[in-house]
Amino acid sequence: MSISGTCHRGAMHFTVNAAPTEAVECNCSYCSKSGGLWAYYTPADIVVQTSDADRIYTKSGYNKHHFCANCGCQIYGTSPEWSLDGNHDLEKVKIGINVRLLDDFDLSTVRVTRIDGRNMW
Repeated sequence: MSISGTCHRGAMHFTVNAAPTEAVECNCSYCSKSGGLWAYYTPADIVVQTSDADRIYTKSGYNKHHFCANCGCQIYGTSPEWSLDGNHDLEKVKIGINVRLLDDFDLSTVRVTRIDGRNMW
């Protein structure tokens, strides 16, 4: 069952092929300030309707954070596969959607894993 999400103003839309059952809450400097709660998908599992409101922020060059220029919501991010030891595989890309932006979705059904990104990367 696919599920969709939007930013606050509705300028950016995305659809994933299945509702998330788990998500990651990271305490790195970016995630803790942006408030994202991330569920990860492969590029084949997500459709993003691009908009002229789509902006990208990157600090490392590896992780690209997409946000809406109109309302500021953190929509999704692309990154290489990261392991818990801090290594990454640039050949494998994953997409993290901000679960908080899913429409008509009960967030209490998602198991949240907290990671220490502040000290891992």
